[in-house]
Formats: sequence, C-alpha cells, structure tokens
Amino acid sequence: MYQYLQKQSGLLVLAMLTMLFGVSQADTLVSAETIQLANSRMDKADQALQLNDLATAHRFLESAGRAATENHGRGLAVITPRALGEQTYGRYFDLRQRIFTAMGKKAEANGIVWQQTSGPNDGPNRWRSRSAIGWYISAMNADEVERMLRNAPAEYDYFMAFYGGSVDGEGRFTFTMGDIERHTAPLSNYAPIARELELQSRFRNELIPLYKKKIRQNAEAILNLEANHFASPLSDLEKQYSEENWASVQEAVTGVKAEKPTPPEVTRKLRRTDDSKEMLRSAITWLDLLNDRSELAPAISVAAERGQTFMTIGNDTSLLPTVRQNGYEEAGDYFYIAKDTPRRERASELYMSMGDEVDAYLDERNAMKDAAQEKMQADAEAFQEAAEDMQKTEKEKKAFADEADSLEAELDFDP
Repeated sequence: MYQYLQKQSGLLVLAMLTMLFGVSQADTLVSAETIQLANSRMDKADQALQLNDLATAHRFLESAGRAATENHGRGLAVITPRALGEQTYGRYFDLRQRIFTAMGKKAEANGIVWQQTSGPNDGPNRWRSRSAIGWYISAMNADEVERMLRNAPAEYDYFMAFYGGSVDGEGRFTFTMGDIERHTAPLSNYAPIARELELQSRFRNELIPLYKKKIRQNAEAILNLEANHFASPLSDLEKQYSEENWASVQEAVTGVKAEKPTPPEVTRKLRRTDDSKEMLRSAITWLDLLNDRSELAPAISVAAERGQTFMTIGNDTSLLPTVRQNGYEEAGDYFYIAKDTPRRERASELYMSMGDEVDAYLDERNAMKDAAQEKMQADAEAFQEAAEDMQKTEKEKKAFADEADSLEAELDFDP
C-alpha cells in the first residue's frame, strides 16, 4: 500500500509540474525506460509495415502510443504520446502517418473510398471499418486529402466522409478536418510539434476552403440543371398527351363539352414541378454541409421565386378551379423548400379555401359525364333493339318465302 501511495503521489507531482512548468519540464519526468519501450514497439511497427502487415503495424503503433500512460498513468491519467519528447514523438507521428496512409491506400485499392464497411470495430482490427478518406484525414496526410478532394465525384456520401466539426457556445460551426488531436485529461496538455502545426494550417487555409468550394460547385451545377429544366418547352410527347388534347378526345367520345383549355405556358410550368423541386432539395442538401444559412441563399432564392410563380397561377381567376388549386399547392411546396413559413401557410390557406369551388366544379363535370354516359347507354340499347327488330323482320321474310316455295311445289307451279 505504501508503494502504491508513493506512485500516486509521484503521479500527482508529475501532473502539477506539467501544469506549472509546461512540456519541457514534464518531459524529463517520463523515464528513459518508457521512451525505450515506445521506440522498441515502434521498431516492431516499422518492421511490420515493411512487410505490409498493416494489422500488426497498427497494433504496435498503438501500443507505442500508450507507453507513457502504461508506465506513468497507472489508470488515473491518459498521457499523450507527446510526453515522450519531441524526438520520440516526432518518430511516432511520422510512423503513424505512414501506417495510416498505407491503410488508406489499401482501402482505396479495395474500393472502400468513402464507405463505412462492416467488420470488427474494436481491438486491433477496428481499422478494417475505416474508409480511405478517413485514414488519410487521420494521418493528417494533406497531399492525399487534397488529391481525393480534387478528384471528387459529385456524390453526397463521398463528401460526407470529409465532414466533421464542432459548435461553440454561440452556435457557430467550425470545421475540424485536419485539426490536431487534443486531449483534456490530466498530463495531456503537451504542445504539438511544428510538423503538426504546419499540417493543421494547411488543412485550415487550403483544404477546408477547397472542400467548401467543391460543395458550392456541386450545388451550382444542380441549380443550373433546375433552371434549364424549368424553362424547357413542352416536348412533342407532352403536347400529344396535353390536357387540351385529352379533353378533345373525351368530347368526341362522350359528347361532354371539353373543359376550357389551360394556357400552354401554365401547363408547361405545372409539368416541370416534380423534377424542379427534387433538384432544389438536392442543392439545399449539398449547401447544408457548409453549416452556414447564408450559403443556402442561391437555392432558397430560386425556390421562393418558383413559389411566387405558382401563387400567380393560383390567383388567376381566368383559369379552371382545379388548375388554380394546383397552383397554390405547388406554391406551398416551393415555399416550404425556401423555408418561408408565412408564405407557405398563406398558400395552404388559399388551397383549402378553394375546396368548395373545386368540389362544385368537379361535381358538375361528373354529372355531365354521367348524363353523357347514360345517353350513350340508352343509345346503345336502342341500337340493339333496332338490330333485333331487323333480325325479326328478316326471319319473317324468310318464313314467307319458304311458305311460298312450298305452295308452288304442291301445285307443281313452274314459273
């Protein structure tokens, strides 16, 4: 017990010296035996790396990083590998970069670029569930991360693999990709080495801005597609199956007077909404990755503009009630995308207010269709009856002819 208390007292002294004198004083308190142990484990990790035995290399690397904690922490503190001193930790950092980069290369070769695959997620094998991008970021390998960003496909999940950040007390988001790992446990407040600071600066000043730029480009490409789609004219097929053509066919078949045709421009806009809304939602999903509401402005502006376009259609009393109600419905959908609650609620109110008018109109149209159908049924029955009468008449004529032929035969009448 006395020896245990001595060790714990020594640990507390180490912690106090760390806080009072900083890294240089505390480094002298990490024993030479601990540094030797860490280097021995790193030798084994390096040898395994040379043999491309990445699982073993990773296991000995982690073991080397725990050397200070094992020999001095005694379960009460997590001691960062930086406590091993600048030279030993510099070797550890370089080896960590090489092993993690090799793991990233292997994952990339196996097609695991951004995907999180299934597999053991603890112990020495937990690295199997990591993606190439995740390994390169953990390695702080700025060159590989830049390569992955510059060659990035326009796939949302791919960009999510780079995502990471923190929120301060005022709700402001900061990207942390490439940030130096910091620990808050006792005996962990050691300054990073110059190489870490250099790489962190490159991530913050070059790679995170590149990441944001690529996201904006992807969103802009989607918005351009939406603009072209929404402005595109009716195709020949759309014209062929237009509401006006169908109404004409219906009138010819049923005898019901065709509805007042909807202007082609209104029809065109209504036919563009499904894909248009999907594209706008997609653009906003991309821009949400930037965690800055002001970045949403381009997509929100378009959505609000589309909403107002369909509000105008809804307000046009020269159009059919059903078309106007569709206009309000589409307006509400676009205002929802634009996150404009007041105008979305107004569009919803107008949509609901037209319910009785639309119902009355549809009832009238259905009554006309029912009447036309009844007339067609009556005409069909009359036609059938006439056909049957004609068949009866033909039978009578045939019976009369047969009777005449029989009489002639009896009288041996030779015409």
